[in-house]
Amino acid sequence: MLSGFKNFLVTFLASALLFGVIAAVMTGYVSGIVTSILDGDQNKPTDIKGNLDDIQDTDDPQSTVDPSLPMPSGSSFTFAVLGTDFYPDRFSDYFYDEAYLSKITSSVKKSEDSKGLLSETKLRFLRATWIVLVRADREMREYAVCYFSPETEVSSPSGVSTLGDIYGIYDIDALCEYLTVMTGLDVNYRFVIDGTNEKSFLEAMGSVTFTLSDDIYSVGDITLTSASKDAGHGKSFETNAETTIPETSGTETSKQETIASKSSDPVLTSGQQSLTDYSVCFVNTLREFSTEDIQLKGNYILEMLRQYIERCADWTVDEFVWKIGDVGGGDDFVFGDPYETKPTVATDLTSEGAESVHSMLGAVKYFGYDQFICPGSFSDTTGKYTPDTKALSEKFAKYTNDSSDSN
Repeated sequence: MLSGFKNFLVTFLASALLFGVIAAVMTGYVSGIVTSILDGDQNKPTDIKGNLDDIQDTDDPQSTVDPSLPMPSGSSFTFAVLGTDFYPDRFSDYFYDEAYLSKITSSVKKSEDSKGLLSETKLRFLRATWIVLVRADREMREYAVCYFSPETEVSSPSGVSTLGDIYGIYDIDALCEYLTVMTGLDVNYRFVIDGTNEKSFLEAMGSVTFTLSDDIYSVGDITLTSASKDAGHGKSFETNAETTIPETSGTETSKQETIASKSSDPVLTSGQQSLTDYSVCFVNTLREFSTEDIQLKGNYILEMLRQYIERCADWTVDEFVWKIGDVGGGDDFVFGDPYETKPTVATDLTSEGAESVHSMLGAVKYFGYDQFICPGSFSDTTGKYTPDTKALSEKFAKYTNDSSDSN
């Protein structure tokens, strides 16, 4: 009996000691909370959020831009650059071409003989063959360069159309308005490289290298990838107006002409290529019939443009102005008439803005550089590219319309 009482006493004392310690700790904890509540010092939701923000801030990745790098003297700007399929030395049947219309109507003697004269004639519409929007942002220290497929579907006053057709049907200003709606950025400057000026453009700018992921074939008046050719997309272009091989010279050129004359052989093979007066028209007129085509052409255009931007950055301001063509026209420059004589690059860049643009071009070597293709999906049914406008606007959301024109 004594031993049983002894065991009870030991257990009781141990329990009392244990619960006493817990009670002391809990009392101190509860007392501290009550005191803080009474004193009004407890963490409020905003304080807690502030503490969490402090923790999250320490976990954020550090900026890749070195703040010690010099800030360029120029201002932010946005410009659109595009190529066209205007080749008057190869094709003479452009819509509204007075010379062509005069030629086919010259034999008409009486008004009744002209009836149905053009009914079987398929006239050629001018269109943009590639479109790129470049945002150079001084404050963000970033470049954003976006390729837009000419097959990008948009709504127009005349019905559903594509960006490539908008240029030909309306003009460069209308095309830029669509780019503004899609990205939220005003276009400050425009650069147009017509097919007719490609040779002089290359003479002024020099050749660049690019990589093709597929062979390129010439079919009628267009070029297309081997995948699109195998899918039969070029059939409707085989009977179009006569096509001539670009003028070239030299032993290598003769070999290229021989290759190009065989429809079964590619005019350009996959792999690394140099942009020459021979290859430029084939790549420029490459039609996009699939998502893969858009990726191929977009990647080559973006790489070409990047090399040219870096090249321009190494030039002096005077050389930059001379190379790109006749700047200074501003709003007086006419883009709508492709049959007028144009400089190597048609642009509305003013002489005042050239220095600002050139300064920003120099920053490309230490600015962040993000090049991408306009997000979206290609429809095999319609043959058009449907842009993901939400994803696109999010890409450009961090940039404002602060630019050279507003400073």
